[in-house]
Amino acid sequence: MAEIKSAAVLGAGAVGSYVIWGLSQKENIRLGVIADGERAERLKINGCRINQKIYRPEVWNAQEAHGVDSEERIGEKIGASHVLPALIKVASRRTADGCQFDPETTIGIVFGEPAEPFESERVQVVKDLFADTGIHFRVTEHIQEEIWSKFRLNVCNNLPQAILGAGV
Repeated sequence: MAEIKSAAVLGAGAVGSYVIWGLSQKENIRLGVIADGERAERLKINGCRINQKIYRPEVWNAQEAHGVDSEERIGEKIGASHVLPALIKVASRRTADGCQFDPETTIGIVFGEPAEPFESERVQVVKDLFADTGIHFRVTEHIQEEIWSKFRLNVCNNLPQAILGAGV
């Protein structure tokens, strides 16, 4: 069975920090953050402050990461059948002291095949990647519905919360 040996995180913000935090605990994986320009320089010098700890993933530009982009653009280039749909649910916040989240109450990463077989080899490879990292994850047979539910959450909950300045 295949094994993931490197992972690129597109953005080291509040959501990306959850993935950096978890995968930094994984041995034998090359972990990088995609960034350019001034942001890349800041990350190289300062690292990522997550839950009061500094993490230092590698910093790659998009070319060094071999074309990280949106799932639609990746699918157009390599074929949609090579993209495993997923979403992340993490209640995190960015403060002057970095990103903060509670690992225990974080829902985490939800992923799955859009059609049978739902327990495919690539689903198992991703499960193996997240094993023993602290990242909460769940495989679903209803990934498209889960993605639309997250979209609904973002539109119906997050926008009014931002406007009102109210937390979750």
